[in-house]
Amino acid sequence: MFISISRRVATFVTILFLCCYNSHLFAHAKQENYIWINVDEDGINGRFELNSNDLENKLDVDIDSSGDTRLSGAIATAPEVQKYLKDNFEMRDANGPIDYKFTTVSIFEENDKFVQYNYETSKIPSDNLLKIKNTIWLTEPYVSADKAHRSLVVVEYNEIVNQEFGTGNVALVFSPRKTEQEIDLSNPGTILEWKDFLWQGILHIGIGLDHILFITVLLLGVVIVQTSKLREPVPDFKTAFINTVKIVTIFTVAHSITLSLAALDLIDLPTHFIETVIAASIAAVALNNIFPRFYAHSWVLIFVFGLFHGLGFATVMGDLQFRNGLIERILLMFNIGVEIGQLIIVAIVLPILFMLRKKSFYKPVIVNSLSVIAIIVSAYWVLERAGILVI
Repeated sequence: MFISISRRVATFVTILFLCCYNSHLFAHAKQENYIWINVDEDGINGRFELNSNDLENKLDVDIDSSGDTRLSGAIATAPEVQKYLKDNFEMRDANGPIDYKFTTVSIFEENDKFVQYNYETSKIPSDNLLKIKNTIWLTEPYVSADKAHRSLVVVEYNEIVNQEFGTGNVALVFSPRKTEQEIDLSNPGTILEWKDFLWQGILHIGIGLDHILFITVLLLGVVIVQTSKLREPVPDFKTAFINTVKIVTIFTVAHSITLSLAALDLIDLPTHFIETVIAASIAAVALNNIFPRFYAHSWVLIFVFGLFHGLGFATVMGDLQFRNGLIERILLMFNIGVEIGQLIIVAIVLPILFMLRKKSFYKPVIVNSLSVIAIIVSAYWVLERAGILVI
């Protein structure tokens, strides 16, 4: 039986990989915007790269409905977008503000979802030091709608000091709490440090209510054991701990597989489909808590849905255009961050459930009632993410 089920899981993973293989590598990340700052002999030149979905959802600018082509629509709506950029991005040096003017509008060749608004200045910053104030998508109400968004400054070259840094040099990351920073354009450094991706992993668990609910529903069953047709409380904390280690390990292995494949852009499923399956996974596990028909092989359930949760985790990492040189370290640190986030949830929830496991109300109220609530929430998310329910 075990071998048979293992083969089914292996077959599922193989089919998932073959059906979703995508040869297009390293496009722009969905939840980031990019600001390029380069220095030549006449001044600064660069570009803003914004996702057209952000323009539509956050600025109410629909470029696809504003022209015959995406480019013509971007050009037609450029004044409104450029005004927003002017209001939310400033540069200055020791002598005062550095004004910039917009030149051309183009579409990013590697990902046509991104529109490029090119700009230039006629002033070179003194001592190559530049103070930047950047609030692009980092103020309310944008932050409430998209907590994971980041605004990245990229420095490619500086002709004044005869330095070329490459297209992978992400120098600064702006956030709602960090909207003003200074950069040395002769030595911009890089943010590709382990702590940044470790934090992103923790953050994704912290703001992912569906992931939190999935883990919590899973934990409801670790403090009870199936004996014949009865479910009884586990005798000690060691048993509960071992049960927890098993499900966390299975879930971790599963989501690590698809997280890695998605980060390498080897699989690519529609986001709405992924998020819908993740929502449905909560209901499936909750139903298994109430009607433990799948109890002996619940690891299969955890593994299969863990694959989809891994694809969900990958949305924060985006498509990793600027990170391909350090992909192994980034995947490792992001995954560790996810595990830390999960362990925090386990550390909070497990002791509470263990203390309540022998109470007469544990199974009817804690397990069954909370599972029913989880099913209702899951159903709402499925309908919403599938586009059936529109609020």
